Amino acid sequence: MKELFAAYCSNGQNTVIAMFDIDHFKTVNDTYGHDFGDAVLRDTVQQIKQHVRQEDCLIRWGGDEFILILSMMTHAELERHLQRLNTCIRDHVFSTPGGVQHQVTISIGATCFQAGDSSSDNVLKRVDNALYQAKAIRDTFCISAIPDN
Repeated sequence: MKELFAAYCSNGQNTVIAMFDIDHFKTVNDTYGHDFGDAVLRDTVQQIKQHVRQEDCLIRWGGDEFILILSMMTHAELERHLQRLNTCIRDHVFSTPGGVQHQVTISIGATCFQAGDSSSDNVLKRVDNALYQAKAIRDTFCISAIPDN
């Protein structure tokens, strides 16, 4: 994050920072066990990797939270991209070792660096707030301050 912020400050190169987590993940673990929860995490990562570009970066942030670092795109492009990510997880069927099928969803927040940011912490706070807004609804995304051009 610090390197990305430094690049933004020195040459204006901006990046989309998206954060997502699995909706109701604690319930998945409590209902089906931690082994299934781990399988859901692995499958979610595989699904996301299949729907992002090779140059994009997926990082496990902690627990069931992940950060996606995406090349800068317009607001409309980002909306389409995040909608595809929500859809790919919603449409994927996760199966327990016992054959029980379970669907999960993700909530996503996204933003980019802003002229008033003093450090990478500013973008992390903004993306975390966007994620919380999405989680208020679940299975959706919230974009905070992405330029239209």
